[in-house]
Formats: sequence, structure tokens, C-alpha cells
Amino acid sequence: DGQCKISFGLSQGPTDLALQRAAKSRLRAGDQVAVIGSRGPVYEALCLECGARPTTIRRMPVDNRTSDVKTLGFAEWEKATQPFDAAVAVCVVEQAGLGMHGEPLDPDGDLAIMRQLKRSVKQGGTLFLVLPTGTDSTVFNSTRTYGPMRLPLLLDGWSEIDRHRHTDPLFHGEGDDRSMFVLENRAA
Repeated sequence: DGQCKISFGLSQGPTDLALQRAAKSRLRAGDQVAVIGSRGPVYEALCLECGARPTTIRRMPVDNRTSDVKTLGFAEWEKATQPFDAAVAVCVVEQAGLGMHGEPLDPDGDLAIMRQLKRSVKQGGTLFLVLPTGTDSTVFNSTRTYGPMRLPLLLDGWSEIDRHRHTDPLFHGEGDDRSMFVLENRAA
């Protein structure tokens, strides 16, 4: 019936359920979707269940044994000119540039990957972004937490369509909460 029936692969925590609902409401059959940093085919499966066509984008090589999922390395992604209809970025932006995965250190690596996402997602396209929110902080070399100082920089150029769990009181928490944002790539 064309309805997206997402029930496998993702944990059933509130942020994961919010991501599933958001994907169900926004992804359409045939949409080209970039899945950034996926460590397993969970978000790719989510896309396939909705009829979308996922492309896994990772720093490390991917052993891909299916024609249902395309793959790109980060270097190929940076050179690509064909825009995606949507992108999924879970547990990747907050680690960018911290050296955890062998990449060069870059204190603004998170902002750089968001600029790359903006170039890669067509105007009016959707970004499903999951990251930790709380008090602004960086834990070298593992993660960042986004609060009132860094989050606006990260979301610059995107319009917020929906969010889950991100509220101002979280900015005073410990940063162990993940927020899910549904963002639209607005005009430059």
C-alpha cells in the first residue's frame, strides 16, 4: 500500500521512534537518501522500507553485497554533484573532526560536515539529524554536545520542520540526551 512499516533494526527508544515517524511522513518512494556514517544497514533498511533509495556514505570502506544500497567514501561524496532528496545523519556530526575515526583534527569539523550536507541535499530537501543536546561541550576525541552557543551555528541554513526531545531545559542537562531534528534545506 506504499505505507512505510518501520519496525526492524532500530531500538525502540523515544528518539528512534521519532525518527521512524519522521521518515514515514517525509520519505517517498524513489527518494535518493544519503545515509551518513552508518555502521550497519539500519537506516538504509528504514529508507528501503519507505521505498527510498539509500546511499551509504562512510569514511571507512563498505563491504556492500547488494544493489539496493549504493556506497560512497567521504572523498567521493565531497566531489559528487548530484543532490539527494534527503539525508540521515545519526551519531556522526558530533564526532566530525575529533580524530576518533582517523580523520584529521578540525575543531569545526561538525560545521564542515553540515556545510557538506547542505551542498548535498537539494533545496527543499530534508535532513534527519540526531545528536546530543545539553550544555555546550566537547569530549576529546569522542563527541560534542550542542547547546545554546553551538547549536545555532550547526543549524544555520536549515529550517526546522520538527524536533523531538530538544527543549531549552535540555541545555542545562548533562548532554546525555539525544535530540532528533527534521530540517529543510532552505535557500542560500
